[in-house]
Amino acid sequence: MTNKRLCKEYKLNINDVFRLKYGTMNRLEPRVVYIEGKCWVGNSEDGDFSDDIKYAMRRFKNSIKTNVLKVNTFDDFLLFDYDISSPIMEHNKKKQLSFSAYIRQKGVLRDAKKLKEEIENIFEPSMGLLEFILSNNGFDATKTKK
Repeated sequence: MTNKRLCKEYKLNINDVFRLKYGTMNRLEPRVVYIEGKCWVGNSEDGDFSDDIKYAMRRFKNSIKTNVLKVNTFDDFLLFDYDISSPIMEHNKKKQLSFSAYIRQKGVLRDAKKLKEEIENIFEPSMGLLEFILSNNGFDATKTKK
């Protein structure tokens, strides 16, 4: 008996600031699709920026929900979580900001690779919004820590 890995991941290159990938936990029945993203954020000031991060991520989540409803491939189910290593910023020290979103296909299930266009249509505008909000709140967001 051979063990086959059931999950399959693909990279998304829709944003210059975030590293993005998507996939399914079960490639044989890809009902739920996950999207993961991460970047490094820093601020030129010291302080606790947890309210700014919460605001940015709440707007980001709402944007994803809105965009999911525009695409007929997925239903309105959205599970979203984010994490930042510490919302307390130190001058010129970056912290990793990451998120995970889970969306569920409706109707006939399609392979994750065939969902790339729909996922890009959902996440490209949302990623731009998140990048804009972070920038407006004084955050410097980059793909790498440097």
